[in-house]
Amino acid sequence: MAKEQQLAITVKKEENISEWYTQVIQKADMIEYTKVSGCMVFKPNSYQIWEIIQDFLNQKIKKSGVRNAYFPLLIPESLLTKEEDHVEGFTPEVAWVTHAGQSELKERLAVRPTSETVMYDAYSKWIQSYRDLPLRMNQWCNIVRWEFKHPTPFMRNREFLWQEGHTAFATKEEADKEVREILQYYADVYQELLAMPVVQGRKSVKEKFAGADYSTTVEPLAPDGKVIQGGTSHHLGQNFSKAFDITFLDKNQKKQYVYQNSWGLSTRTIAGMIMFHSDNNGLVLPPRVAYNKVVIVPLLFKGKEEKVLKKAYELAETLQEFNPIVDDDSKLSAGFKFNKWEMQGIPLRIEIGPRDVDNNEVTIAERDTGKKYRTKLNMKLLHFDCARCEPNKEIIKRENVAVILENDKDEILCLDWHNDKKWKSFVIGGLSGQDIKTAAQNEIMEETGYQNFEFVKELNVETHDKFYAIHKDVNRYAITKALVYKLKDETKIEISDKEKKLHTPIWIKKDKVEEILNLEAMKIIWNSYLEKEQKYDSIDNLVKTMLEDMHERLFNKAKKMQDEITVEINNFDDFKKAIEENKRCLVPWAESVESETEIKEITGAKTSCIPFDMMDKSLEGKKCFFSGEKPTCWCYFAKSY
Repeated sequence: MAKEQQLAITVKKEENISEWYTQVIQKADMIEYTKVSGCMVFKPNSYQIWEIIQDFLNQKIKKSGVRNAYFPLLIPESLLTKEEDHVEGFTPEVAWVTHAGQSELKERLAVRPTSETVMYDAYSKWIQSYRDLPLRMNQWCNIVRWEFKHPTPFMRNREFLWQEGHTAFATKEEADKEVREILQYYADVYQELLAMPVVQGRKSVKEKFAGADYSTTVEPLAPDGKVIQGGTSHHLGQNFSKAFDITFLDKNQKKQYVYQNSWGLSTRTIAGMIMFHSDNNGLVLPPRVAYNKVVIVPLLFKGKEEKVLKKAYELAETLQEFNPIVDDDSKLSAGFKFNKWEMQGIPLRIEIGPRDVDNNEVTIAERDTGKKYRTKLNMKLLHFDCARCEPNKEIIKRENVAVILENDKDEILCLDWHNDKKWKSFVIGGLSGQDIKTAAQNEIMEETGYQNFEFVKELNVETHDKFYAIHKDVNRYAITKALVYKLKDETKIEISDKEKKLHTPIWIKKDKVEEILNLEAMKIIWNSYLEKEQKYDSIDNLVKTMLEDMHERLFNKAKKMQDEITVEINNFDDFKKAIEENKRCLVPWAESVESETEIKEITGAKTSCIPFDMMDKSLEGKKCFFSGEKPTCWCYFAKSY
């Protein structure tokens, strides 16, 4: 089997998401299975994502006053069983150490399923006075939970990585405030790093953490309609402080029990990211969690390798903040390299060959869209702060060609636009899938009516401009290259009424052109035509913008997908049908453990969360979708991972 065939994914995401997922994580070189089911090797391609999440979250929690520590992996059974509800929730998943060598231990030791008990034993010694509060600690560690369900790498492992924060406060109000603060940090991880929209809400009584007064959660919705418990922040009340005697003397010298929280985020984040963004060509990495954001692929031809490699390494030096990879392996075909880095999800690929070096350009390919852009290295980035864009309108990217049309009278043809801005430009239009010369020739004929002209040259310049296109009522990101044509004769046809309404073609003497141009992009193109020296922007600025645009695209695509598979339901018959169709259902619900248990038995769906952003949504005139009773909340139900 050819290497290209071995690398390819053989099932489609939309047809068999489970097998597709398994192939992605293996072929993108993210994991290695081991001889212990549910325990795996995090290879560098996956572990670097976790490191970036660690750095991001550490900055937030440390700024808030949380300090990192590390507590033991092994927990005596007597400690684990101190809080009854807690131990009851974890007992089926605990792995036990019973022997040291050949000797049986006097007391079984649990391999950490979570750390409340071992940490709170220490807290009871450290907290004596109100001056010792708040106590806010976090640890990054591994966890072992011997789940009986089929292990799925990143999503459901027997050993996984996480952070767990454990905090103690003098008052419930302080603790409640921190619960929501941390939950927002988790939402930020998903939305700001992983480009994944999430819902924040309270877990149902049935689904709350064992030993907690209440639990909150961030929940992404996967493309197959299943929700993922993305991160949880729990208020433990005084349940553990009473079990572990964590008390303090308040300002009045009265003994009080502390109020506690615990909160955790795990490597399940990586599973959600893969599910959301990756496609049938492999992994798609959101740029902010890609360590290597760019791969440079030199196209090597015999006898021309030196100049191409030289340029490739110059580019790598310019783009060093993006940790670029230069794939200079001459034994592999360009096609294989493209497929390899596409499979591994590198956000941007830059291709450069001998002709590109000669023309001072590269080709940049976006991983998420597959689109390629031939880009001049003499580029000017204009208005990238979007100051000239209309707010709340999507920015549409378009490749343009500007045409400087000369005649024998030392004149240049310009367009006098009929809009409020009174634009003055050269002949200009979109490529619309055409090659640049064909597009240029079509624009000359459509906008001026002239029929006979000849190509002179392509200018070594390119502008990138973000602005509001009045005539189309859209925000545009225009990437404009420029060609020069020479008019051969005056043969022309009448232009369309549509073109007449937009602008009037006018011939301007060359020495007057600079005076009438009022668009910055046109001025830059004109200076290039005159071979004037001008300062250009570095490609690293363009790459930075392309990466940010990719993050935005991924988030918006995921949000659209979630909205499309979420429905509001008011009765159980419609609910059953929607769940069968892999929808997430927003329902009016009279919350109870009994009804949730019965709903899951009938449909396989359970509560995702009671969303905070639906707290003010009216329940007037509504009945519980299941019982017909007066509802207590709006709640999301769905199948889950």
